Amino acid sequence: MKTKTKFLVACLLGFVFLSHANAQSPTDSNEAAHQRVAAKVERVMETVQEWEHSGRDSSVIGKTMREKVRPLLEAGKFAEADVELDRVFAQLDNAEKSTESPTAPKAAPHPLREIIVSYADETSKLQLYRLNEDGSARRRITDGTHDCTMPAWSPDGKKIVYVQEGAELWLSDPDGKNPKMLEGSGLKMAPAWLPDSKHIVWTEVTSGNSPFQTGQLNFMNTETRQFRRLFSDPEQVKFSNMMAVVSPAGTKVAFTSNRSGHYRIWVSNLDGSDASPLSPEAADVDETLQLPIDQKVPSWSPDGKWIAHWEGVEMSHLSLFTGKADHQRDMLIGGTWNVWVVGSDGKNKRKAGRGDDPNWSPDGFVTRSFPDKGGANVMIEMKDGWKELPIIPAKMPRYGRFTWKPETDPSLPSKPTAYNIPNQRAAAEPTGGRIAFPGRDQQGRQQLFTIRIDGTDRRQLTFENNNSMPSWSPDGARLVCVSRTPAPNLTIMDEDGGNKRTLVLGDAPDWGPNGQIAYTSADQTGHTRPTPGRQPAEIWVVDAKGGGTPRQVTSGGNHGGRVHPSWSPDGKRLVFMQLTHQDPATDDTSNGCPALPVRAELWIIDADGAHPRLLTTTGFSNHDASGQLINSANDANAPDWSPAGDVITFWSGQEGCYGQVWRINADGSGRTQLTKAPIPSHNDDPAWSPDGRRILFTTDRNGRPETWVMDADGSHPRFLTASKPGPGPGDAAWQPVRR
Repeated sequence: MKTKTKFLVACLLGFVFLSHANAQSPTDSNEAAHQRVAAKVERVMETVQEWEHSGRDSSVIGKTMREKVRPLLEAGKFAEADVELDRVFAQLDNAEKSTESPTAPKAAPHPLREIIVSYADETSKLQLYRLNEDGSARRRITDGTHDCTMPAWSPDGKKIVYVQEGAELWLSDPDGKNPKMLEGSGLKMAPAWLPDSKHIVWTEVTSGNSPFQTGQLNFMNTETRQFRRLFSDPEQVKFSNMMAVVSPAGTKVAFTSNRSGHYRIWVSNLDGSDASPLSPEAADVDETLQLPIDQKVPSWSPDGKWIAHWEGVEMSHLSLFTGKADHQRDMLIGGTWNVWVVGSDGKNKRKAGRGDDPNWSPDGFVTRSFPDKGGANVMIEMKDGWKELPIIPAKMPRYGRFTWKPETDPSLPSKPTAYNIPNQRAAAEPTGGRIAFPGRDQQGRQQLFTIRIDGTDRRQLTFENNNSMPSWSPDGARLVCVSRTPAPNLTIMDEDGGNKRTLVLGDAPDWGPNGQIAYTSADQTGHTRPTPGRQPAEIWVVDAKGGGTPRQVTSGGNHGGRVHPSWSPDGKRLVFMQLTHQDPATDDTSNGCPALPVRAELWIIDADGAHPRLLTTTGFSNHDASGQLINSANDANAPDWSPAGDVITFWSGQEGCYGQVWRINADGSGRTQLTKAPIPSHNDDPAWSPDGRRILFTTDRNGRPETWVMDADGSHPRFLTASKPGPGPGDAAWQPVRR
């Protein structure tokens, strides 16, 4: 009888679509009635599934639909069928109540558990809210200027991690206090905790691409910010890997991947080995729609025995994304969206019901959510059937995921995990202090931060305007940077960000050993970028103490501007970049790089402006790590003089396309390529460590702006921290040892 009932309701649902599609001239009122009927028949289907799952006889539903509803649908009377379906639901409610024994003792209600959920505030920005599972004690815990979503509560209950603006990972207390950014820029999604409450895993997406095409998984230690990719083998990373969750035991990871052609749930060891599909679907394509069936969003049960996931036809096939209106097709696509539960061994798979974004309560009950009546309907499967969780306001059009407060025992230590992120930094670190670099604040502005040389202890120095291009004083007690208001100003501050003062209009400062700061400006107007009709930028020098008249070092000549000065360690010379006019045909465009009418080249000049000398010439042949030629570049920029005074590091590539970090002897000999990342990555802004053993540089080889460090010969490149491009370049600077 159960199978017959389900088949009958399914046929009626199909009949609703078919009869309406064949109607000659559907009116607006008939269209509205049709939509209501379709939605209600779907609800009947769900009720049938719930009754059958709980072992109840669903024949009463089949009898009602057959005798009361089908005749009206066959007659095309959608309005009357709509009214009759309301009576059907009233009958079903009475049937539910009749199953309750008035004399049976009711189970004691469990204590209310807490949830953090994401939905829109009054400005339509997604924010995080903390509340009880019945909707009570609701309070807002974030106040971001961008969307805050995808929260995950740490297993020890002490922290949450979430995504802001789709690009940044943030960490805070569960009440929203003490927020700090873990990683910025790029596209990030679906952070999840490892059982030690110290490491997280998240999906990183190359900017400008769909997460379903280029997603890769990263682990991070939230205390040290060290991170690495889960998969590094070329045969693994050529596929999309995303939406990972780690087993409660900390030994396995479930994730979504398209390695088999369609997106399926896979499980591997925590080091990425032995990956295999969890429970392949019997069919790859929906028979009615002839569209692929995908699986996504795995969620591991607290006892480690079950994995819930979404399965259906991806929403990218909806009219909203295809641009071709087809309401009937959209309804059928939505009808394929279901949450399934399968054993972690791939056995005993069952359909939980309509919905997406499955989750598990701390005591092991699965949840699912789906749009309903203009908002979200969040359901939890209890022992006596499904019930609604009223955690998202009614008719809320914008909402996101939620996370449960874990059940913790403060007397027990945190669960260990079998995986520890290896320290990729060399054991013997160079001598030096903190590293200053530009990053994003919570309002999206570019600010200065400092960290230790191992990537820990991140501190924010600036809190207003946009700030970049830091340079340390020789004693390491102060630094100068560019603060854009919007004109670029040189701002001096203490190493902790205190005692800020504006020095002069200018850009790209370098603090020399003689107490002088070299910088770029055009006629002291603050204009520094080459612009038609304006005087080109030149190199200037000013006393760091202020009060004196700036002195112009370079002048004259047919050039497009001189920028980015760097002092020799004895303070007697400067190296800088000069734009020189060239024939665009000399540029290598074989990799899609644009041909430009100017060439960037490096020059050296005495501190008093005498004896200018060309340091670099054209034809830097850039190669990748395998030795294959990438292209022959003519440009050289962003110089930095080594502490020993014998070597200068710089960037070479093609402006606006890509580049590598090089080194050259101060006499022009010994040109050597240091970074060998494949095109189109940018590797730029090199900066020496105070002892000359390491070089900082910026790179986007992982699809986002990052600051890396390598040995002086280019060996052992390794990630240091995420940086942030903005109005100014992404330079970083190494603090000298305080004397």
